[in-house]
Amino acid sequence: MPDAVGRWLRATVLRMSESIWQLSAGDMAARIATGDLSPVAAVQSSLDRIAEVQPQLNCFCFTFPERALEQARLAEQAVAAGQIRVVVIFKLERVLRSTDEWAPFRAFLSQHKCEVASAMEDISEKTALGRLKNNLLVSVSEYDRLNIA
Repeated sequence: MPDAVGRWLRATVLRMSESIWQLSAGDMAARIATGDLSPVAAVQSSLDRIAEVQPQLNCFCFTFPERALEQARLAEQAVAAGQIRVVVIFKLERVLRSTDEWAPFRAFLSQHKCEVASAMEDISEKTALGRLKNNLLVSVSEYDRLNIA
């Protein structure tokens, strides 16, 4: 295991006191891949959080908990069988909480022969230009979080 990935996983373990729904997508992916977290538990944690805040925020028109849990069970079976090779995300800058997580997350995906795909943007890392663009996206989004939000 590359040293950076080991440090990243150890840092993840140190944050175990966080609720599952508070984890970044990178943390969840690492824990699911190592068997420390099941997709069902991750989805259930999110559903529990939705139920907790919905009365105050009224931010969800519809939720489909049965379907979400069924998809999580299917994902759990696929992970166990080694069939997951693509991590689909919404936007790259929403996956990680800081640029410190980017290189280890990239190494983790490479180690497990996975790639990241998005329906919203081209985040291919097959070329040097694609990797540079992703580095810039992650850096700018962290700057926004730290200085603008």
